[in-house]
Amino acid sequence: MPTTNIHTYIQDDDYYAVDLAIITATNHLTVQVTINGHEGLFILDTGASQCCIDKKVAERWELLTPSDKQISAAGVGTSDMVSTATIISHMQLANWETSDLMVAIIDLSHVNVALGVGTENAIQIDGIIGADVLLNGKALINYATKMLYLKPIAKSLNDEDIPATNE
Repeated sequence: MPTTNIHTYIQDDDYYAVDLAIITATNHLTVQVTINGHEGLFILDTGASQCCIDKKVAERWELLTPSDKQISAAGVGTSDMVSTATIISHMQLANWETSDLMVAIIDLSHVNVALGVGTENAIQIDGIIGADVLLNGKALINYATKMLYLKPIAKSLNDEDIPATNE
């Protein structure tokens, strides 16, 4: 069976390269993200089902709209929590970009507390890149070189994709 060098595959298959960084104290991978013109630091979380933005950050970046819908969200170690689903018009990671992406707006203060926010050399996380982007972008992660590779996303999300609230 012939083998293909991963670097050749990535170059031949039109992947975009995105630099990652590691939070040394916790081994979390982070990525710089631009959302609707605002730059932020996001954790790359292969276990998160969708992208999330911290509620305070979403308010500061004016991402919330009157038509946003309440949804249930849960994570490892947390009980069900209420979050808001909103559509962001533009997300960019290095040269890779997508539009009309549904994200969850949630309180990420527990994540920032765990990362030591408020202490010397703490890193403030603005959001999480989840499996929605990673799967649709056919993500490849090279941990040795701290690189994320993403293919362009052909599909944009819209309001009909937001799940109804179970209220």
